[in-house]
Amino acid sequence: IGAWALLEALTHLRGWINEGICSREATMSVNVSPRQLHDPNFVPVVHEALQRSHIAPDQLWLEITEGVMIAQPEQALEALTKLCALGVRVAIDDFGTGYSSMSWLAKLPIDAIKIDRSFVNDSDRRDCIAIVHAVTKLAAALNMATVAEGIETRAQFTTVTDAGCNEAQGFYFS
Repeated sequence: IGAWALLEALTHLRGWINEGICSREATMSVNVSPRQLHDPNFVPVVHEALQRSHIAPDQLWLEITEGVMIAQPEQALEALTKLCALGVRVAIDDFGTGYSSMSWLAKLPIDAIKIDRSFVNDSDRRDCIAIVHAVTKLAAALNMATVAEGIETRAQFTTVTDAGCNEAQGFYFS
């Protein structure tokens, strides 16, 4: 099912690009389960999906949760390294709600950190604002982008952009 979902997502992106619905540089983000990442065939599956859909590797974002590093960390690191070598980009999804480990964050070939919506929804609380600021500074120091999830109001958008977030997503925009 994961291989099918990946191919479907990339095929839709190709169709939207061909129809002029989105730009040639548009990207597609796909969530990856720990089970998929630990599958020895996952990297070839991703490579095949990119080839079949005629999508450039840098147009694919694979989103993983912090938990992928728990069960088989060396295998996950190897898969992520191979995916990055293909040119695929990787983001840590829901950052700060799972098993945040700074040692793994520094070792992983990660392009972006997605700040969990729980910190954004409570962005009027000083502690949540402090966490958003800290994560954006950490990401910048590690040459990673930040994406704030769950933006529902203009005030939340202003708070995260003032904190240095590079990108934001949520119902406020669509």
